[in-house]
Amino acid sequence: YQVTGRMGTVVYVRDPECPVSRRYGPRSAALAKWYRDKGIHSVFIYLNNSLGAQALLQDADRLDTSGGLRGPGSFQLADQLQVESTGDAFLLDADNKLVYRGAIDDQYGFGYTRDAPTQNYLRNAMDSLLQGVPIEVPATTAPGCVIDADPAKDKLFPHLPFDVQVS
Repeated sequence: YQVTGRMGTVVYVRDPECPVSRRYGPRSAALAKWYRDKGIHSVFIYLNNSLGAQALLQDADRLDTSGGLRGPGSFQLADQLQVESTGDAFLLDADNKLVYRGAIDDQYGFGYTRDAPTQNYLRNAMDSLLQGVPIEVPATTAPGCVIDADPAKDKLFPHLPFDVQVS
């Protein structure tokens, strides 16, 4: 699996124990599948080192992700990206420059749930990247469980039978 896409890469933050992350799991996986053939690849990073390898693999299998899966090394990457919550998504262009960070959309937030999103931030950012036009909203806050992205936590991560390296 090639991590860096021809046009860019999305890094999705996952934690199957966080309610917001659970809600956005299927949507993240659907976006990963839709944009893969367009040249934007996806990586799912797991930032809950209390989960066992089996739980991570079950989550990835349940989502049927078409993206890379990261276990060990996730906290180092999260520290570099300055991840703040399990609802964060990051879009990097083909040169690995961060061009969008924030929420996937605005359907869920602190104290509210909409029937459907009114703003599709990440999708709009990916479409703009593909069209070569400026991203209208390059950053938002993302709801979710708070993350302590301490790279030292990578040492506590369970061993996975597979992993991809982010360059």
